[in-house]
Amino acid sequence: MLKKLKLPKVQMSLALIAIYLSAFGQLPPEQYIYVLIISLASTMLSDLVISYIRIRRLFMPHAAMVTGMILTLLVDPTLAWYKIAAIAFIAMAIKNFVRVDNKHIFNPAASGLLIGGLIFGSYVSWWGSSFQYSSNFNVQTLTLYIVLLSPLYVSAYRIRRYFSILSFIITYAVLAIITFGISLNTLPITLLNPTIIFFSIVMLPEPLTSPSERNKQFIFGAIVAILNFILASNIIAGNIFIPDALIASLLAANLIFFKR
Repeated sequence: MLKKLKLPKVQMSLALIAIYLSAFGQLPPEQYIYVLIISLASTMLSDLVISYIRIRRLFMPHAAMVTGMILTLLVDPTLAWYKIAAIAFIAMAIKNFVRVDNKHIFNPAASGLLIGGLIFGSYVSWWGSSFQYSSNFNVQTLTLYIVLLSPLYVSAYRIRRYFSILSFIITYAVLAIITFGISLNTLPITLLNPTIIFFSIVMLPEPLTSPSERNKQFIFGAIVAILNFILASNIIAGNIFIPDALIASLLAANLIFFKR
């Protein structure tokens, strides 16, 4: 048991569970429990069934639990249960079948959210990772931010993707200044956006779909930030429909950097 607790996947799951628990009260109680049960159960069951079909072997789906918790925190909680289950199934199907040399290409959670969003015409809600910011810092606000930052231990220290995270945040900040005219005084508010924090420390550095080499990490993070601003500007202008610019940018970068 203690040995499994040292696994990065297990530690990331625990951090995501902590974020979920900290989000209590952000949804009606029945909806809060509903989105967890449907997302987590659908993801883990789908992974077990699909993996068994593919390799004829059962295992503890630690990675699927991480994906399930990400979906719990990001999926639109007002969706019908079968739509959330379908998003979870798509995520696991992409993970298991869109592979080269026994390695999946795309971030599973991002894949499910993007494709499911396009099918059902829904957006990524980020409900569990968008409420932490407050202009008034107090003990409660600080505690919420500490919990939100807990996955950083895994993504930066355990799997050493800190250069990707740093590159994304720096590029995002520069583009925010150039594109939106944000001043240096208000820049911290932009960078403290809980959605950006969650994306950069949980979604961006997924170990099997992001580069491990330092130089490639720098380029990877910068490309995701640049693509996000391009897609976001087109979404705002009404030129395209994409469930979420950050998610789509990540998947595009996954493809660009696959096997690089």
